[in-house]
Amino acid sequence: MRNLLRNLIGAAPAETLAETEAALEAARRQGDADRQALQAARAEAASLRAALAAAEAKARDLPPPPATPDPAGQQTFRLLAAASHDLRQPFQAMRLFLHLLEGRLSAPKDLELAQRLEEALEAGAGQVNALLDLATLEAGTAKVSLGAVPLGPLLSRLVEEFTPQAAAKGITLRLVATRAAVRSDPVLLEKMLRPLLDNAIRFGTGDKVLVGARRRGAVVEAQVLDQGPGIPAERQDAVFQPFIRGDDRGKDRKGGLGLGLAIVRRTGDLLGHATGVRTVPGRGACFFVGLALDGVVPAAGPEPAAPEPATGDARLLVALAEDDRLQLAALESMVGGWGCDAALGGGTAELLESLGDRAPGLVVTDYRLSKGLTGPQLVAALRHRYGTALPALMLTGDTHPDTLALAKAANITVVHKPVHPARLRRAIEQATGRVLAEG
Repeated sequence: MRNLLRNLIGAAPAETLAETEAALEAARRQGDADRQALQAARAEAASLRAALAAAEAKARDLPPPPATPDPAGQQTFRLLAAASHDLRQPFQAMRLFLHLLEGRLSAPKDLELAQRLEEALEAGAGQVNALLDLATLEAGTAKVSLGAVPLGPLLSRLVEEFTPQAAAKGITLRLVATRAAVRSDPVLLEKMLRPLLDNAIRFGTGDKVLVGARRRGAVVEAQVLDQGPGIPAERQDAVFQPFIRGDDRGKDRKGGLGLGLAIVRRTGDLLGHATGVRTVPGRGACFFVGLALDGVVPAAGPEPAAPEPATGDARLLVALAEDDRLQLAALESMVGGWGCDAALGGGTAELLESLGDRAPGLVVTDYRLSKGLTGPQLVAALRHRYGTALPALMLTGDTHPDTLALAKAANITVVHKPVHPARLRRAIEQATGRVLAEG
């Protein structure tokens, strides 16, 4: 630098050269400071623009623009979302095997031990599922398929599913019927309502939980009302944030990760559904999801006759297709305990070989099968051989709209993983019109 300066300014005195270098260094430092100030000003301007956009969006009743994602965090969420199916599979198999084990126990101490094991398994599975659901939402990989959703059957199905859990804690679930149809995604809406019922049962201190809908103009609120301790006003927004747990003074003191209501809020933001809570401390809470009204379902006709139990020695033959051998073994044992025969396979050729000259009365398949085969493709092949009336269930954790559309177009009933054995049993009975043996 000194030689360069000498060439530029000639035979200047050393003092002048030193002063020039000092001036240049000061100018460089000032330039760095100016650049930092400019970057800070740009960041502040971006923050102000985001705040303005959020305020404008709120004024228009629109959700605020998403925050700039954290790259490292988003990568973690994407990895978890991609592994969602594989991470859920072992819990599904353990749940089925444990159900089988409970059916073979008779000693009170053994049954109590199995119950404790089931509680631990359900707690672990619930936490893993919550993490994976939140990861899917945060990673932006959740797929939305909006349409008209009859709210009454959805609420009825959830109440039926949660009734045993509530009864075990001395709580009565009461359903208020509704004929409203709302605009939503049926799979994601069910995932929003499920944590609300679970929390009401876990944290309720009374003996009743009310589930229903209330019309507010063009909006229908799906509501879950409990008799719990309520939530102080200063915490009513915080409980919808991740890892914020509610009051553990209810009938179930088992802690969780505090993700249920965060998933409700994140899913509501994705679908454009308002979510919130109205509560009076000491008198319970009303959690709600605001849904756009999309018509009214016509009044239902007479209830269909209940299926008759199978007579004689006729056993239902179920074709089970699953590329996970652990799941396949669990399903085989499960349907066997319900008085069914099973043919097994990870793909079409293997399943047909297992069936031999027997015709199945039902197909139960995963969506993903071996060698890239899908459940709808396998069902199509079996129906081509055994007739188009062959009923089919598809067990899957995939909620992509394209997957659900394929199943609907092929007249395949979708049962989402993780599935409780009792729910799977009811689905088989509904699909076949038969009452299965207790197992």
